[in-house]
Amino acid sequence: VSFQPLAVIGDEDSGSDVLSGSVSALLLSDRRVAVADGGSRKIRIFSADGLLQRSFGGDGNGPGEFRRLTAMRHGPGGGLCALDSLLSRVTCFSAAGAIQTTMEVDRSEVQQVLPAFVGVFDDTTVVLRDWPPTQQMHDDPEGERRDSVNYLRFDAVGAPKGTLVRVPGEETDWLEGEVWSNEQILFGNNASALTPQQL
Repeated sequence: VSFQPLAVIGDEDSGSDVLSGSVSALLLSDRRVAVADGGSRKIRIFSADGLLQRSFGGDGNGPGEFRRLTAMRHGPGGGLCALDSLLSRVTCFSAAGAIQTTMEVDRSEVQQVLPAFVGVFDDTTVVLRDWPPTQQMHDDPEGERRDSVNYLRFDAVGAPKGTLVRVPGEETDWLEGEVWSNEQILFGNNASALTPQQL
């Protein structure tokens, strides 16, 4: 096993491709690497040897821009899909950076301020992971707990299509203090199994 890096991405000496606040990185089918950089609010595409090839996105409210670039996942047809949690918007790009689809998620049935972006199906429907917010637990007794997690599906225009599946979430320890905390238990019961029928 070699401990030498195959590539270095975000070289400080170059200046133009320094990464700040990266939130996601994906390996593309052609061995290139896509990085969602939260600091610049851009998606950057690097060659297999770490050279910056292109950037797209940027700060703003317009098509293909981001106010808060939160997560990125593989998209249909080898593309990329990114979530802007501030605008509640999912934008899917081709690997070359062309906008393919944009949808604003109807969050009327979402509990979390920042739900987790799970992915996008081939029909461009989006899946978010949602769970009870801490504010709803203030009257609950302290101690270990395991709340349910909902995987919510949204259609191509962002309208909710219901709960895809509901599973047990991470095992946490709910404590009262100066600040309420709900911390994941180290080596706790955190796994859930799904059957193909549930998907």
